[in-house]
Amino acid sequence: MQTLAGIVALNILHGGGKRTPALIQWLLEQDADVIVLSEWRNNANGMAIEAALKSSGYHVHSQDGTISNGVLIAAREPFDATTVTPPDAPVGVLLKAQWKGGLSVIGAYFPLEIHAKRRFFAACMEQSREHFDTPFLLVGDINTGCNEVDLEAGGTPFPGATEFVALTSGGLIDQWRLQHGMSAREYTWRSRQNGFRIDHAFGNKAFVSRYEPLQCDYDHSIREGKLSDHSALTLLLGSPSEDRRCKLGFADTPS
Repeated sequence: MQTLAGIVALNILHGGGKRTPALIQWLLEQDADVIVLSEWRNNANGMAIEAALKSSGYHVHSQDGTISNGVLIAAREPFDATTVTPPDAPVGVLLKAQWKGGLSVIGAYFPLEIHAKRRFFAACMEQSREHFDTPFLLVGDINTGCNEVDLEAGGTPFPGATEFVALTSGGLIDQWRLQHGMSAREYTWRSRQNGFRIDHAFGNKAFVSRYEPLQCDYDHSIREGKLSDHSALTLLLGSPSEDRRCKLGFADTPS
């Protein structure tokens, strides 16, 4: 049976640090078609991650990470990468990957501060409108959720929750809730007292239509094993009987 085409997103916590070799091993074990890493940094650990991915056949693009946390996207097939981060943003990155088959993916690392965060939401909404008719995915650490369902009782409310919820009015669909429903509760980052779901995948209708059946889940073993302070997000697309490269839009015909 063929492996499902997969997308893996993970905040690696301050660039990886001493955890980098174990993170590399875990990433390569996933055999994902697309990898999105937030809090990637342009330092020795970041270069080690990039080199390991390239040596395993991935094409890699990264953005920022020199003086602040950045984003890295790696994929089995070549892609064009452009930065769509709001101009002059001191913190946070939006890196867009595009494949010739039509798929566009924005790897995200959102800031915490509300005014900066609103600019990031506005940029993502603009990109969503631009790619209305083609498969589009926003994935990564959005540092926000819905205050009613994405934090434990007593947790500090999310700044930017209104803008987060408004993503759906822009035609984007929360892929985890699409599968698990509004009553489900899982948390991808924890304070000492409360859990928060802040790592997300939002796809448009064209994305859902092309890649159904979709399976979006969290791998909490990464956080629980202290490889990061975040859980990993995994997104499996389509049927095992379908060609992976065509399903992801990497090729126009099976090969």
